[in-house]
Amino acid sequence: MNRIAKWLNRFNENVANLSIRGAPRFLLLTFAGIFIIVGLLYITGLLIELYFTGRVNYRAINDFISAYFGVASVAAFGVIGKALIDADEDGKPDVWEDKEEKSA
Repeated sequence: MNRIAKWLNRFNENVANLSIRGAPRFLLLTFAGIFIIVGLLYITGLLIELYFTGRVNYRAINDFISAYFGVASVAAFGVIGKALIDADEDGKPDVWEDKEEKSA
């Protein structure tokens, strides 16, 4: 239990040190939180199915791994991460600033 508490403290420190601030940070953390919660619910469902049926559903595990760690999931995190980079640290992601400058 102590190891989990240490890991959570280290995780909180790393999240606090993110250079992303404001609404983009909220969007990123919300997306990551939903991603983690959905994965935990799916794994919980697989464990409940194993408990009641006594059989491992290998097809469901394979589908989960294929969808969860597939190209689309990794690309979604990559695109969101790239879109939320704020190099000049003014609170607006650089991608949004470029659009505003071009339209003005």
